[in-house]
Amino acid sequence: MLRWVRLIVLLALLPASFINKSSAQDLAPGYTVRHWTVKDGLPSDNIHDILKTSDGYMWFRTIEGLVRFDGQSFIVFNNSNTTAFQHSEIFNLTNTYNNEFWFDNGTANNPRFIQYKDGRFEHRPFNHKLALSTSFNRRFELSAQGELWVAGEEQVFKFSNEQFTPVFADEINSAPRGFFMADHAIWISAENGFYQVLGDSVSYTEYDNRALRSFAVDSEGVIWGIIGENLARLDNTSSQYFKLPADLRTRFPRLEFNQQEPNQLIVTTSPFQFIFKDGLFQKVSDEKSYYQQLVYAASEINSQKLSGWHIAHGALFHQKKFLAEADMTLMSPLFLDENDQAWLGTREGLYKFGISLFNSFERSADIKNIYSLFEDHEGAIWGASMWDGVHRLKDNRIELITESSFPRVFSFYEENNGNIWLGTAHGIRIWNRNSGSITSLPSPFDRQRVQVKVIQQNGHKNLWIGSRDGLYNYEKETNAWNKLPVENGVEIQIEQLFQFEGKEVWIGTRHNGLYTIKNDTLVAFPENDQLLDIRIRSIHKDKEGILWVGLNGGGLHRIELKPDRLSSTSITKYIPENGLLGSVIHTIMEDDYDRVWMSSNQGIFWVPKQQLNDVALGKVNRIHPIIYQEEDGLPGNEANGGAQTPGITTRDGAFWFAMLNGITRVHPKEVNDLSFSFPSIIESVSSRDSTWISGYTTISIPKRDRSIRIKYTAFNYSVKPEDIRFSYKLNGQDEEWIYAGAERSVSFTNLKAGMYTFELRAGMGNTWDDAHSSSISFTVEPFFYETSWFYGFCILLGCSILIGLIIWGNRKLEFQRKQYDLEVKAQEEAISENEAFLNKFQEYVEERISEPSIKVSELAAAMNTSQRQLFRTTKSLTGFTPHQFVREIRLKKAQQLLENQQVGTISEVAHSVGFSTPFYFSKLFEERFEYHPSELINK
Repeated sequence: MLRWVRLIVLLALLPASFINKSSAQDLAPGYTVRHWTVKDGLPSDNIHDILKTSDGYMWFRTIEGLVRFDGQSFIVFNNSNTTAFQHSEIFNLTNTYNNEFWFDNGTANNPRFIQYKDGRFEHRPFNHKLALSTSFNRRFELSAQGELWVAGEEQVFKFSNEQFTPVFADEINSAPRGFFMADHAIWISAENGFYQVLGDSVSYTEYDNRALRSFAVDSEGVIWGIIGENLARLDNTSSQYFKLPADLRTRFPRLEFNQQEPNQLIVTTSPFQFIFKDGLFQKVSDEKSYYQQLVYAASEINSQKLSGWHIAHGALFHQKKFLAEADMTLMSPLFLDENDQAWLGTREGLYKFGISLFNSFERSADIKNIYSLFEDHEGAIWGASMWDGVHRLKDNRIELITESSFPRVFSFYEENNGNIWLGTAHGIRIWNRNSGSITSLPSPFDRQRVQVKVIQQNGHKNLWIGSRDGLYNYEKETNAWNKLPVENGVEIQIEQLFQFEGKEVWIGTRHNGLYTIKNDTLVAFPENDQLLDIRIRSIHKDKEGILWVGLNGGGLHRIELKPDRLSSTSITKYIPENGLLGSVIHTIMEDDYDRVWMSSNQGIFWVPKQQLNDVALGKVNRIHPIIYQEEDGLPGNEANGGAQTPGITTRDGAFWFAMLNGITRVHPKEVNDLSFSFPSIIESVSSRDSTWISGYTTISIPKRDRSIRIKYTAFNYSVKPEDIRFSYKLNGQDEEWIYAGAERSVSFTNLKAGMYTFELRAGMGNTWDDAHSSSISFTVEPFFYETSWFYGFCILLGCSILIGLIIWGNRKLEFQRKQYDLEVKAQEEAISENEAFLNKFQEYVEERISEPSIKVSELAAAMNTSQRQLFRTTKSLTGFTPHQFVREIRLKKAQQLLENQQVGTISEVAHSVGFSTPFYFSKLFEERFEYHPSELINK
């Protein structure tokens, strides 16, 4: 039914024009529009049909081919890049079934059926003629079960088992004309009547259909048809005819049933629409006021919920509210996505309409250049502008409280009696709720004409009054003004005051940085050198005790306080270079979802607090704010500040922001309740020479292509594509998720051989949609030296070499052991020989020790060796020559005799060991032992 509705609406509204090019400004408040043209990547501004497949892609039919859209980029498919296409023109695009649809890419006489399924286009040959085009009911269409039915020239075909097969040849015995697809049944019009296919059975209703122009079947199975100049109601028992109005007779009217009132039949043609009810035709007027009183002919359904979006004669409506004028010709019927956004194809490009998160009050309501906001006890919002006085907004009604010539208002305060205090550029004024009159409050700075920037409660009876003249504590009961002194006597100008839990007070100044109160004295923040010479625009202390300070040109500062609450442990600065939206932060607010909201001269934005903290901790180097601007429903991009409360949180939890062009409201809960579904899809894996698109189950990367690129995307058309974030993990290489930001591709280089699985997830802020993550597996082919058999061979070879080395090592050790034994034996033998030599030498000398002269020749003869050999051997073993060694033996023998007291005099011992004179003996003895021989005789 919905497919038929769309076709009818398309044909009925072709000449209708739609939406002014400056539609962002011309739309009714509370709605958004996005417009794409060839400048944004479309191949043509003529957008005909709009489809959406279950994988998340939007599809558009153009004269330049079929276009695929993921919310960010357009990909064109035609005969220049897709082999299945014969040319770029497409006819009769069917509805979708999961990730499948069909279209004709042939000519009028030679159809060429193209099937798109799971990422691939395939040409499916159809070697038959199509039915004559005498009816605007489709000649081929997908059923609710995903089967393609084709009306041939003489019989009906169904695509099954990869080919077109004739079906019900015996039951359908007349030339078919077209189809009407119901949820569980298929209706076929033929020359001789109507056939209903229900499962494997076919029923027949006889009727002469040669003049049939179109038909539809209602929920009760009653057939309605345009036959000649009549609307016919046909059933098995009777036929009724109703004369068509003159506006419908000469054209090609189409039929649909009103989704909101099923008994209403809609008859549409270009450019007229009629409602048929109770036997009467009622023309739908092109007067907007009249449209708003009717159930529109162009209604659509999203799932089981009525959408409320309507097109009627050149105007767009939502919930019976007129939204926009038109000056572009519609080319497609209204398409609704799962987020209740309306898509339209026109001759001027593609449009998407949505309901804004923001409710704005703009210049058109005489609210502009707002600086300070306030909510009173009745829930009314007060807004103070620079030149146009103070407005009060209640129940969408706007009341001007002051004249435009009233002094500029920077701050508000409400008394218990409902009277409103106004802090102005000329002191304090009080608005009386009962009389509406405004009076002045005497103050120390009336004549100075200083700006009163702060009026805030201080306890039950006192107020903080902050101005260019400093900070005062005002006692209401006594009307006493007490100016707080500033340490070191510095004169400061107050811009902001923030109280945390009624105890801790932080004051922002014009050029002197940040102050707090200690012992009733304004004390400067120790790290003010980072905040000086810049006006403090906003102050907020969050639930974790972190102080946030927004500056007029210096960005945002995160201050982590020490336990004394007077100084900091760390200060982190956020500026445009690390992701902040602008360097002027007008207001800072915290919601219940751990998000920090801010306004700047570039728009309103929020950042997950965790992301801000991660920058402070050094985990990441920039933030990624979610940004709202004019296209999102704001009254312009520029927010305002420099007053007490340019942003407020009202009792219902909504956030209100002061803007240059008005006031805007958003509720953080509505942001949190948005569809946070971000189904991701991996589009392709490409190497140097190959590309594998989504749908491949087995991917093998050639061994020489160790560098690959993976492209991916995610779908959520209710958010801007640049707000979608990605993270990935390459199992086999990465242990943790890698944050990719808004990038939609990633490259990997020098991958090792093996199996990998690439996992992808998408989200917004710090919220990830793990339920709709995606993954793809691939294998990097190994070189021969990376294969298991090569590893096995290397292991076997290594083991063999190891065993060989062990055997060789053992043999070497055995050889070395034997060599060692031989050497030891040789050494032992040598030692034995040496000892024998020395013993023999000593024995020979001791036998003749008393002889004064022992000749070397005689000694050599006694040792059975030559004199030269005697010399060499004695020298090597003792370090002495033979002569010296003889003398050494004589002296040691003398020492022994003296020590044992075996002689009485030096002369006796000298002659007993062979020395001729006692003097010579004593000299040699003393040189050898370093004491005189007499020392041993006399002891």
